[in-house]
Amino acid sequence: DDRGRAEDLWLRHLAGESEVYRCECRILRPDGSMAWVLDRGKALERAVDGSPLRVAGTRADISVSKRVEQHLKDSHERLRELMGALGEGVYGIDRDSRCIWINPTALAVLGLAEDEVRGADTHALFHHTRPDGRSYPAEECPVIRTLGDGLPRAGEEWFIRKDGSGFPIALTVSPVMRDGGVAGAVVSF
Repeated sequence: DDRGRAEDLWLRHLAGESEVYRCECRILRPDGSMAWVLDRGKALERAVDGSPLRVAGTRADISVSKRVEQHLKDSHERLRELMGALGEGVYGIDRDSRCIWINPTALAVLGLAEDEVRGADTHALFHHTRPDGRSYPAEECPVIRTLGDGLPRAGEEWFIRKDGSGFPIALTVSPVMRDGGVAGAVVSF
């Protein structure tokens, strides 16, 4: 099934349309099994008219890498399904309180689109005001405090929707630890 694409790339390289030939494709082994390979090649010397005089290349078996890649894709898809099925809002933040992922329930409750939240400072976006309308200093926020000391927290808080309306939440903050330090947090509400 990959032969046409591989041949097309190779012929285009031989015609001088690319600097190098590179193609990930499947091959059928003599025993009937399939393997993924990475083919690379280059015309090392060309005639005056541009036609190749000398070429060199390599072929590497990348079957294991392809299986790992597929496993990661499958795991990612299962995680997306799980996050989408949760009945509570969940989001992940980096060390600077910037959103790196958020589930559909959180987006629906907050009235936000994913592109409005990803990369945004979550405290500034929807946790910036107390129920009485006063400003909520970041240093007092349990999410920010967890980023600072690595301790999990839970309690009642107040979030602000995109339309400006506020609502009470039960909040749980769990630190994400990497290499002995706080790398971010997972927040559920």
